[in-house]
Amino acid sequence: MRGTIAVHASQTLSRPYYEAALKEIKKISPDVHVPTYDAMVRGAIVGLVEVVGCEEHTKSKWHVRDHYGFLLANPRVLRKPIPCNGRLNFWDVPDALARLISEELE
Repeated sequence: MRGTIAVHASQTLSRPYYEAALKEIKKISPDVHVPTYDAMVRGAIVGLVEVVGCEEHTKSKWHVRDHYGFLLANPRVLRKPIPCNGRLNFWDVPDALARLISEELE
């Protein structure tokens, strides 16, 4: 799979999961800014990114061993998140939401 994908922030994020993820993120990249639990955007499309490849083994510090890693490029953050219900895995963004995404990027 290659091309542009929308980045959706899940509606559900437990505090324990957030804390565990934050700990791992800070281990890998101590200076990265991570929003507080209460400030995290949820249940919305927050940006776009290009999928330019997929690798089974990569040297990225973000790669999870024994998993495939998507190679991403050209991240774009929406000025304002667009609320929507997400789904597991890849899914098609409805046309009405695609138009809103385009407007946010102009």
